[in-house]
Amino acid sequence: MTSVDPPQASGAGDLKEYLQLLESNCPPALRVFMAMTPDEFGDAVEIALENAIQHMETGARFNYDRDERALTHELVGCLGGGGVHAQNEAYSNGHVDVTVAHPHRAAWKVLGECKIYRSPGYHVEGCGQLMLRYATGRLPRTFCLDFVQMDAISQG
Repeated sequence: MTSVDPPQASGAGDLKEYLQLLESNCPPALRVFMAMTPDEFGDAVEIALENAIQHMETGARFNYDRDERALTHELVGCLGGGGVHAQNEAYSNGHVDVTVAHPHRAAWKVLGECKIYRSPGYHVEGCGQLMLRYATGRLPRTFCLDFVQMDAISQG
């Protein structure tokens, strides 16, 4: 059996290669990484979320009967697999469903609450949970995302 040594970091060239990989494989992650203000970071997270949601929608038939925690885990996996630092059930005045953090500015975060859609009131309840329990008032953005599993949402 032979062992293979991992490549050794050589400094600025490695960062340049990393950024080129992000640019070619996941432009939203590059935007998150390169954000210079909290607003730029929030914009970049929204784009990354949109890409993750589109991915989940293309596999909707595989996600149809999954519960909230499994769907949230899938969302976080889509973000993380795309190079965005995201985790589920991190602690922020309770266990918030999704936390997206800037890779080198610890105070820049976007928190998210995910729900299986049951009715408009259930969505409002999720927003309240996010804003009244998890958000500290210092975060410029949060999101409440509903996973819709019913055929006729207008009847819910």
